[in-house]
Amino acid sequence: MEISIMKSGSRRIVGIVSAFCFLSLVFCIPAFTSAQTAYPNPIDPINSIPALVDGLANSIKPIVITLSAISILIGAFLYVTAGGDEKKIKTAHAALTYGVLGIIIMLSASTISETLKSFGDQAKGKSPQEFLDFIINLFGTLIMAISVFAILYAAFLYITSGGDTTKVFQANRLILYAVVGIAIAVLAKIIPKALETLLPSAGSGPISNQISTLAGRIAQAFGTIVMAASVLAVLYASFLFVTVTEDSDRATTARRVLLYALIGVAVGLLAYIIPNVILKFAQSL
Repeated sequence: MEISIMKSGSRRIVGIVSAFCFLSLVFCIPAFTSAQTAYPNPIDPINSIPALVDGLANSIKPIVITLSAISILIGAFLYVTAGGDEKKIKTAHAALTYGVLGIIIMLSASTISETLKSFGDQAKGKSPQEFLDFIINLFGTLIMAISVFAILYAAFLYITSGGDTTKVFQANRLILYAVVGIAIAVLAKIIPKALETLLPSAGSGPISNQISTLAGRIAQAFGTIVMAASVLAVLYASFLFVTVTEDSDRATTARRVLLYALIGVAVGLLAYIIPNVILKFAQSL
């Protein structure tokens, strides 16, 4: 009896050692082959800090995206094999969240990096006004990109919430902040253009005509800003209506926002119409 037990134990040891040697051979062959290959220096052509940062980002990007894809696959596998186990479901949520976050971070990093790389070239030889417009467009583009990625992540949280009110609340806040970011970016582009139209151009006639023209332009600029804010308020009210569920306070807030937005649209239209009517009447006298 003892001899048979010893034989079975020795067979297990021999089997484990054989499997270990086989796996070591399988994994060592690619490493040995790679070691015989000559690799060029990855930073050899790089001669500036921006180029070095760009090279490092390009080197890290495939690794992060691969790890994120593996994390998403692991999360999906845990979902399939969870069988109602809450620990596995939480682990699957975490794996999916980190995987999606990794992909979003790399995509946003690429967008921001490409935008910042063009900063120096596009800023050369510009007047102060053109440079200011370029800065506004740059930050508006960055805010818009970050807001879009925030909305995508919020959509992912909605999908994987599973009725978790904490995740739903977090997704709602993300979408709200993303909408605010888009609103800021849009207003940052609209307001300077509206302000440019305020001052009359040189040689535009007598001072009385210039004053009346300035008053009309101020009213139209104010109307433009009010109209833009009203459109954004309508979008926010739509978001509140979509995410209202059974919250009566949210529905009431959505109705108020929509009402004030419609009033803002009416005020903006009057800001366009009334000055033109007054100016035409004054010119006819």
